[in-house]
Amino acid sequence: MRSMTGYGKAQNNTSIGIITVELTSVNHKNLDIRLRLPEFCRFLEIEIRKLLKETLRRGHVEGFLKIERDKTAIPQGITLNLPVAKAYYKEAERFYQALGIQDSIETSWILNNPDVWQTPDVPETDKIRTAVLPVIREAINHLVKTRETEGETLTIFFEQKL
Repeated sequence: MRSMTGYGKAQNNTSIGIITVELTSVNHKNLDIRLRLPEFCRFLEIEIRKLLKETLRRGHVEGFLKIERDKTAIPQGITLNLPVAKAYYKEAERFYQALGIQDSIETSWILNNPDVWQTPDVPETDKIRTAVLPVIREAINHLVKTRETEGETLTIFFEQKL
């Protein structure tokens, strides 16, 4: 017997950075998958969903993928996307006016938005796929193991109660 409650985490230091994958699952009558992926990994979402569907049948599953780049390597060609930054500023200004807020707009939150920055040194998709998918599989295996352990605990509980 498997529980639907579980947690799986996997991490690996790869050529594209330190990849961390965390998966959590809780009770749900169907398989409901929610993924948070870095923008440059969105193309993997269908493959990741397929891997999860091959292994899991039920549960609300949340997945988180993080890739930490080498902090000592400075990416070349970083540029500010001014039209996007201006659009954020104008919308914030409109928001402030609508609510009658007299404070000046804090621009640091605009600069902290990843959409405002363009970095051309994103690894090619094959390199990302090769690095990420094994870490995803490992996290799924850990998730399945914790669900099985929880299922064993539930089995013992039910046997004692019955």
